[in-house]
Amino acid sequence: MADVNDFSDFPKGHVALGAGDLIDVFDWGFEGGDGEKIVATIRANPAGSTFGTRSGKLNISAAISHAGFERDWFGKWTKREVVEIRLKLPGLTITVTGRLTQPRVTGNVDDFVKFMVAVIGRPTFALV
Repeated sequence: MADVNDFSDFPKGHVALGAGDLIDVFDWGFEGGDGEKIVATIRANPAGSTFGTRSGKLNISAAISHAGFERDWFGKWTKREVVEIRLKLPGLTITVTGRLTQPRVTGNVDDFVKFMVAVIGRPTFALV
Protein backbone atom coordinates (compact mmCIF):
# COMPACT_ATOMS: atom_id res chain seq x y z
CA MET A 1 0.00 0.00 0.00
CA ALA A 2 1.31 3.46 -0.93
CA ASP A 3 2.25 5.93 1.76
CA VAL A 4 -0.05 8.98 1.89
CA ASN A 5 3.07 11.18 1.91
CA ASP A 6 3.95 9.87 -1.57
CA PHE A 7 1.05 11.82 -3.09
CA SER A 8 2.77 14.95 -4.45
CA ASP A 9 1.49 18.45 -5.06
CA PHE A 10 2.08 19.75 -8.59
CA PRO A 11 1.77 23.57 -8.63
CA LYS A 12 0.69 25.42 -11.76
CA GLY A 13 2.77 28.05 -13.53
CA HIS A 14 1.91 31.73 -13.90
CA VAL A 15 2.25 34.09 -16.83
CA ALA A 16 3.20 37.73 -16.23
CA LEU A 17 3.25 40.72 -18.57
CA GLY A 18 5.37 43.55 -17.23
CA ALA A 19 4.78 43.83 -13.49
CA GLY A 20 1.52 41.88 -13.16
CA ASP A 21 0.33 38.30 -13.43
CA LEU A 22 -2.24 37.58 -16.14
CA ILE A 23 -5.45 36.03 -14.85
CA ASP A 24 -7.33 35.17 -18.06
CA VAL A 25 -4.56 33.10 -19.71
CA PHE A 26 -5.65 29.45 -19.89
CA ASP A 27 -3.05 27.94 -22.22
CA TRP A 28 0.55 28.72 -23.10
CA GLY A 29 3.55 27.10 -24.72
CA PHE A 30 7.23 28.01 -25.01
CA GLU A 31 9.51 26.99 -27.88
CA GLY A 32 13.21 27.73 -27.70
CA GLY A 33 15.58 27.88 -30.61
CA ASP A 34 19.34 27.82 -30.45
CA GLY A 35 20.38 27.60 -34.09
CA GLU A 36 22.60 24.61 -33.30
CA LYS A 37 24.01 23.17 -36.53
CA ILE A 38 26.04 20.10 -37.40
CA VAL A 39 29.60 20.71 -38.60
CA ALA A 40 30.99 18.14 -41.00
CA THR A 41 34.60 17.72 -42.06
CA ILE A 42 36.20 15.48 -44.66
CA ARG A 43 37.51 13.19 -41.90
CA ALA A 44 34.43 13.14 -39.66
CA ASN A 45 30.81 13.57 -40.64
CA PRO A 46 29.45 14.83 -38.32
CA ALA A 47 32.49 16.21 -36.52
CA GLY A 48 30.52 18.26 -34.00
CA SER A 49 28.25 21.24 -33.88
CA THR A 50 28.28 25.01 -33.75
CA PHE A 51 26.05 27.29 -31.73
CA GLY A 52 23.77 29.72 -33.56
CA THR A 53 21.34 32.46 -32.67
CA ARG A 54 19.26 31.85 -29.52
CA SER A 55 15.59 32.74 -29.81
CA GLY A 56 12.30 32.07 -28.10
CA LYS A 57 8.64 31.99 -28.99
CA LEU A 58 5.87 32.03 -26.40
CA ASN A 59 2.29 31.29 -27.48
CA ILE A 60 -0.49 32.51 -25.19
CA SER A 61 -4.25 31.85 -25.26
CA ALA A 62 -6.57 33.88 -23.03
CA ALA A 63 -10.29 34.26 -22.46
CA ILE A 64 -11.96 37.61 -23.11
CA SER A 65 -14.37 38.52 -20.32
CA HIS A 66 -17.30 40.96 -20.49
CA ALA A 67 -14.84 43.72 -19.45
CA GLY A 68 -12.76 43.13 -22.59
CA PHE A 69 -9.12 42.19 -23.04
CA GLU A 70 -7.11 41.82 -19.88
CA ARG A 71 -4.25 43.82 -21.42
CA ASP A 72 -4.00 46.01 -24.53
CA TRP A 73 -2.45 43.26 -26.66
CA PHE A 74 -3.57 44.68 -29.98
CA GLY A 75 -2.36 48.18 -29.11
CA LYS A 76 1.07 46.79 -28.22
CA TRP A 77 1.09 44.71 -31.41
CA THR A 78 0.03 47.65 -33.60
CA LYS A 79 2.68 49.96 -32.08
CA ARG A 80 5.35 47.19 -32.21
CA GLU A 81 6.11 47.78 -28.52
CA VAL A 82 8.77 45.66 -26.87
CA VAL A 83 7.18 43.55 -24.12
CA GLU A 84 8.52 41.31 -21.41
CA ILE A 85 6.58 38.12 -20.72
CA ARG A 86 7.56 35.83 -17.85
CA LEU A 87 6.60 32.22 -17.29
CA LYS A 88 6.92 31.55 -13.58
CA LEU A 89 7.28 27.80 -13.17
CA PRO A 90 8.25 25.74 -10.13
CA GLY A 91 12.04 26.12 -9.95
CA LEU A 92 12.43 28.14 -13.17
CA THR A 93 11.45 31.53 -14.62
CA ILE A 94 11.55 31.94 -18.40
CA THR A 95 11.51 35.53 -19.66
CA VAL A 96 10.96 36.39 -23.32
CA THR A 97 11.74 40.01 -24.25
CA GLY A 98 10.50 40.82 -27.71
CA ARG A 99 7.53 41.77 -29.81
CA LEU A 100 4.00 40.43 -30.20
CA THR A 101 3.13 38.63 -33.42
CA GLN A 102 0.35 36.54 -34.96
CA PRO A 103 -2.67 37.88 -33.00
CA ARG A 104 -5.84 35.83 -33.46
CA VAL A 105 -9.35 36.07 -32.02
CA THR A 106 -11.78 33.15 -32.14
CA GLY A 107 -15.18 32.24 -30.80
CA ASN A 108 -18.14 30.05 -31.56
CA VAL A 109 -21.65 29.36 -30.32
CA ASP A 110 -20.56 26.70 -27.81
CA ASP A 111 -17.43 28.35 -26.43
CA PHE A 112 -16.17 31.63 -25.01
CA VAL A 113 -14.37 34.31 -27.02
CA LYS A 114 -10.62 33.89 -26.82
CA PHE A 115 -7.54 35.40 -28.31
CA MET A 116 -4.12 34.01 -29.04
CA VAL A 117 -0.87 35.90 -29.48
CA ALA A 118 2.78 34.96 -29.77
CA VAL A 119 5.81 36.74 -28.39
CA ILE A 120 9.08 36.31 -30.29
CA GLY A 121 12.39 37.49 -28.96
CA ARG A 122 15.29 36.87 -26.60
CA PRO A 123 14.75 34.24 -23.90
CA THR A 124 16.49 34.26 -20.53
CA PHE A 125 16.30 31.54 -17.90
CA ALA A 126 16.58 31.90 -14.14
CA LEU A 127 16.64 28.97 -11.72
CA VAL A 128 14.75 29.84 -8.55
